[in-house]
Amino acid sequence: MHAKDVEKIENWKAFFSRCMRDHVEFVDFPQELSLQSVRSPLGGRFIYQAWVQQRHSNTRIQDRLLCYFELLLRSGVLTDAEVLGCILRDFEKTGELGEKGIKDQSGQTTEAAVLDRLSFQMMQRRTIVATASERVATLRVAKPLITLLSTFTQTLEHLVPLEGPFLEIGNALGQYVGAYINDLSKIGLLTSKDGGPPKDLKTWFGRYLPPFVVLISPSNAQLGQALDILQKQSGLHVESLDAMLGTAVVDGVDLDSLTYQENVLDNPVIITRAALYVYLNAMLIGRPLCDDVTLFNYLNARYSGGIPTLVTDLITATFDVLANAINRAESNGGIFIYRSFLTNKLSVLLESYSTMLFPPYSIESCITEGLSRMDPPADPYSTQSFDLLDSSGMLSEARAEFLFSCALYGLIPEQSIESILGDVPMQSLPEGGKYQKADLVAQCTANPVKIEELVGELENMEGNAAEIAGALVEVREHQPVYDEFGSILLLVLVFRQHFDLPDSELGVSYTDSFILRYIRRGCISRDPSELSEREKMLLGGWIKGLFETEGISDELMSTCSPQDFYLLVATLFDQSLKACEAGVLGLETLKGGFEYLLEPFLLPSLVAGLSWSTHRLLTPTSASTTSLSILLPTLSLLVHPPSLSSDALSLHEAVLAVTTLPLDKALVSLQKLHPKRQDIDSLLTTLKSRIRHPRNTATSASELESWCGTPGGSILSSLHNSVMALVNWSTAGVSNAAPPNYTHRLVLTAETMLGAKAVLGSLLDIILKHAANEAADVVLDIVTALICAPTANDGRERLSLRHVLQSAYNDAYALSKHDAARAEIIVRLNRRVQTQGGSSTSGEIDAELDVNAAMDAAVAADGNEILLDMGDGTGVTAGGQAQMVDVINAGMEMDLQMADVMGDVGGSEDFLGM
Repeated sequence: MHAKDVEKIENWKAFFSRCMRDHVEFVDFPQELSLQSVRSPLGGRFIYQAWVQQRHSNTRIQDRLLCYFELLLRSGVLTDAEVLGCILRDFEKTGELGEKGIKDQSGQTTEAAVLDRLSFQMMQRRTIVATASERVATLRVAKPLITLLSTFTQTLEHLVPLEGPFLEIGNALGQYVGAYINDLSKIGLLTSKDGGPPKDLKTWFGRYLPPFVVLISPSNAQLGQALDILQKQSGLHVESLDAMLGTAVVDGVDLDSLTYQENVLDNPVIITRAALYVYLNAMLIGRPLCDDVTLFNYLNARYSGGIPTLVTDLITATFDVLANAINRAESNGGIFIYRSFLTNKLSVLLESYSTMLFPPYSIESCITEGLSRMDPPADPYSTQSFDLLDSSGMLSEARAEFLFSCALYGLIPEQSIESILGDVPMQSLPEGGKYQKADLVAQCTANPVKIEELVGELENMEGNAAEIAGALVEVREHQPVYDEFGSILLLVLVFRQHFDLPDSELGVSYTDSFILRYIRRGCISRDPSELSEREKMLLGGWIKGLFETEGISDELMSTCSPQDFYLLVATLFDQSLKACEAGVLGLETLKGGFEYLLEPFLLPSLVAGLSWSTHRLLTPTSASTTSLSILLPTLSLLVHPPSLSSDALSLHEAVLAVTTLPLDKALVSLQKLHPKRQDIDSLLTTLKSRIRHPRNTATSASELESWCGTPGGSILSSLHNSVMALVNWSTAGVSNAAPPNYTHRLVLTAETMLGAKAVLGSLLDIILKHAANEAADVVLDIVTALICAPTANDGRERLSLRHVLQSAYNDAYALSKHDAARAEIIVRLNRRVQTQGGSSTSGEIDAELDVNAAMDAAVAADGNEILLDMGDGTGVTAGGQAQMVDVINAGMEMDLQMADVMGDVGGSEDFLGM
């Protein structure tokens, strides 16, 4: 155990002691626990050791400490697997259980009391269907539990019948086994593909539970009988273990395999500058993943309470990713994201950590230290080279913006900015000072014009964006009528298009919600025979309102809800154009009626109308001269209306942001059939400046070609070179060295093309190559960051690096038989990832004990397809051969970019009950 861990264990002992002394109430303990976890991050098994030592240090044990133990379990600070592992290690180390005379007020030994509470928690917590991560956690209990069963049985078999503390612990252990088997059954882990329990579970329990039953039965026949019946009912027994395993019974179930990972020693953790640079790059590269909880958990686990270093490194890494984006000549929209994160998000994060700094450290000293790493002579950020037209000028400007944002949050005095910059700043604090959300909400409620003013201020690099965004969301949360309903629906659709969100990421909790029905069927027209009588009545009312003289009546608006109207728009377009084709409506009447849809309260409905028109252009019947002579002029009116009010203009731009890309592609295809039609050319020219590509992780064709053209002939060679550049940067010993060229798209592209298994193998090769030199721990730290880096869910089911690493970890013992070095690296790497990574952002494996076959099948079935940005609205897939497909890439402009860095806004409930 490292000295730092010993010190932290003492800190946790002191924490438990203080809670006992101050009689901290159970409702208040979770908050105290959260603060302690930030101040002194520590692994679960060490926290358990601190709790046990505190228990043993008291002359009179109180039940309160055991209640704290239950809260540690509920919070996830401790897991069943960790506690069982600790009990096992103590038993193996001392050969003692319950012999120290430490009992609670009920007379129980520590081990028995702990096992009792583990059993109780397991029975109580499973009130809902288990998540995938809970299933994984449950399976991880199996190895330490089976090992503890075996060790307990072998050590005490000569003491039958059991008495005293041994009987007490045996009873508690037996009850926990029963609770665990029941839990496995309840969450479906006792049924594999062949209908019976997974082979490993059946083998382990089949071999090691019967001897325990024999051991406990003379002293507690009722428990022994219950376990025997439960084992048989659950299918965890074997009629003939030898017949099932052949002659290799002992080799097939080797106890060493159950403890191998626990016995692999860790190297000291090295904190590199490159690792946080990689993590932030991944967080901001596509759809920004700025979830505060995830980021805080990662930073706290990584820096283990070293708050001054954490703050300094976070500042430096944020400037590093901005410098890298500028050096890579990324889009203006992408660079805006990094600058906005630096100015509008970083100061909020630093404010959270400022209260955890104590003399001689201060938030100002950390800021100064972070920026000093970029001082001359190798300073790309220096104000000495200030020039708004080049990269160094932009970085220098960003540096000043960051400092003023810090001053706005009270992190540094305004007068300190000049001394930190080494020059007179060219800006000042915003006139209104630091905004407060409550004040902004009150202002917007009293004066709705303020809303538009605040939307404009979102683009400012002043540090107030978080409060503005929060206020704007709160102002919009009231009963929707047509204009508000349409605006909110349009906002959802714009975000969905901008971030390329799959339906699963929309926060909709039930499949019959309006938003899902609209996304999936809103652009599809229906035959009148498919409509209900009420829908026919409403459709007729809208046709009359749009194309007859009386217009849209209040009665129609009151009887037709916004939801009903939006789901009828596609059918309304279809029937109206058919009426025009049949001569029932004149073209000018049709266009005049559709002009109503350009009114602000109806304008968002054009998303469905234009989407239906896009599909119509791609159908064979649209190619006729008659159809085109109606559809194209109508599209021209709706895409480029002769005039719009100021209120309608911004809504119209948002509609086009959602619909222009597919409409443009449909018109390009149509132009090939009708090359002489000028009206198609005119529409394409109008649309060209309005095309908005989603912001995702798509890779440009030229970038992919450069990666695959690396000497060595493989994208894995580029990955190797990129990792080595990060390693060299971290080991250069120069604090102000410029960051190397890096994009996390390389890792994601390699995963998609070759599969996570191949990428992990390449990363393990890199670690192995440097295992014997001084860079070994540096490489391990960087690879850990690559695996822990957040990844957006794109709606496709695929195995991630974390999934494959976990499987390799499970198989490490078998690998150690012929490649011990690689097996140990897998164990160490997985420990780092589990410590720093928290829960996976792309979903957990739907866990089974043996996932290798599933992995191979998933990789083989994946098709190795990756979306590439061709820069011209076309794309290619790469997977050994190129095929032309649609592409979506690049980013929206400033009106949405502020939302990129503000993280999640609002809850996960469906939008306005839709």
